[in-house]
Amino acid sequence: METYYLVDFENVASGGLKGCSELGKNDHIVIFYTDNTKSIDLDIVREHGKAEFKLYKVHQGNQSLDMHMSSYLGYIIGKHESDSLRIVLVSKDKDYDHVMEFWSELSDAGISRVNQISTKKKSTKTTSTKSGSTKKKTSGSSSKKNSNEMLIAEVKQAITGSGYTKAEAKKVASIVQKHYKENDFLIKVHTDLSREYSDYTQVYKAIKTVLKKYEKVDAEVTLSGEERTELNKKVQKLIKKSGATSEEMNGVASIVVKNYGEKNGKQTIYRSIVSKFGQKKGLALYNQVKFLL
Repeated sequence: METYYLVDFENVASGGLKGCSELGKNDHIVIFYTDNTKSIDLDIVREHGKAEFKLYKVHQGNQSLDMHMSSYLGYIIGKHESDSLRIVLVSKDKDYDHVMEFWSELSDAGISRVNQISTKKKSTKTTSTKSGSTKKKTSGSSSKKNSNEMLIAEVKQAITGSGYTKAEAKKVASIVQKHYKENDFLIKVHTDLSREYSDYTQVYKAIKTVLKKYEKVDAEVTLSGEERTELNKKVQKLIKKSGATSEEMNGVASIVVKNYGEKNGKQTIYRSIVSKFGQKKGLALYNQVKFLL
């Protein structure tokens, strides 16, 4: 997993780099600054672990740094396989959240925002300790975890590793545990997350790989009538955000509901949407709903 830390230095200054000494060889620190930027603590810059380190000076101007960093975010996503990529925006500026939401819907990259690099690393370290084997060895006769325990531990680690608190990780894990081993596991988790979080797409993406790992892949998913209606509404809501027409909303929703849970259903949905709406438009529509599949 390649992790890029895009640092709005004008916003967080040297404090945003705290914790960078813990980074590894698959981590990358990219700092954006202008003439308005305060001086950089050279001790922090020098001690950036094994991470790659880059500095970009951009022109001053209204939102200039924000636009440069946002465009670099898109560049990184286009350069890498997004399902093996994590991008962390280091900034206190909530305006980046709209950009994050946009790219979260168009790619499989894990995207989050923190105030300083150490926020993420401390959370990950704490989770690793909590989800280790010590507790399991002392609480039962067997040291071997069952699949449910392993799933919950991995979900918590994925959530805290994306910059969320341990309390949020526990909350998400309880949602996952409630639906584990149900036929419509993924969609039920996604539905519950959408009710609990305004940034549910980012939360879901953080755990999507883990959920798919534990999904019952050998069995086709059969949705009830109520679940099919819920899925139809969810798809239409997502498509509507992109300014799609009623025909496009209904068409995509129908295709998704018809093929959801079937063997090779994801590929069938993609091909059907492209066949119906053309390559360019079809791909754009598919990208709006693919994280549901």
